[in-house]
Amino acid sequence: MNTFTCIVVDDDHFATAQIAEYILKIPALKLIDCFNDPLEAIKRIKKINKPVDFLFIDVEMPNMSGIELAGHLVQKYNNLILVSAHVKYALEGYGINARQFLAKPFDFKKFNFVMREVIEKFVKEKPFIMVKLGSKNEVVKIYTENIIVIEGASNYIKIHTLSKIYVPYYKLSSIDEDLKIHPDFLRINRSNIISAKHIKKVEGYKLMLKNGLEVSVSDAYKGKFDWFLTELIRKY
Repeated sequence: MNTFTCIVVDDDHFATAQIAEYILKIPALKLIDCFNDPLEAIKRIKKINKPVDFLFIDVEMPNMSGIELAGHLVQKYNNLILVSAHVKYALEGYGINARQFLAKPFDFKKFNFVMREVIEKFVKEKPFIMVKLGSKNEVVKIYTENIIVIEGASNYIKIHTLSKIYVPYYKLSSIDEDLKIHPDFLRINRSNIISAKHIKKVEGYKLMLKNGLEVSVSDAYKGKFDWFLTELIRKY
């Protein structure tokens, strides 16, 4: 059976303990950590190597709201679940792609029902990444199967997909780390991460991609690319 990792952030110690208790009652869920201070949560969660499957965040917290906190951690969770006693925040949750909204107070029966529904949808959904765009903190979901290449541009990156180009404020090294769980992606030089699914032609260490871009593998990455190409031929 698959297990899904969880982190809880809520300034209310009782609420944190309650959600943690409910998580431990569901075999499919695995509790990784709990935080009562949103600032401490940011520092610690940003250091995790693999995005957590479910991040539970209380909306109203001192120092930083749950909405703001989620905006800082978009690359560190696969599913966001907002928790609040005020239903009015449910609409804001849709704006940041929250998977669900849990209205306090809730018992284990309600929690279990919501999580079963969320897990079922998550298992069926195609792999994706979440990125934050512009000064308005707009968060968008990009399915990895649609990504052709990612270009680094100082503190920004350009994500070329089959339909459009996204330009989030993000470092190439950071998204490279986030994509390590997706085997179709490989960094081939200081400026490019490519997707195996969208390579049109390979000539030595020059690649033609489906969007017409040509990119080259630099000397420092040729060893990894040779292995990647061998696995690619075997897979496809």
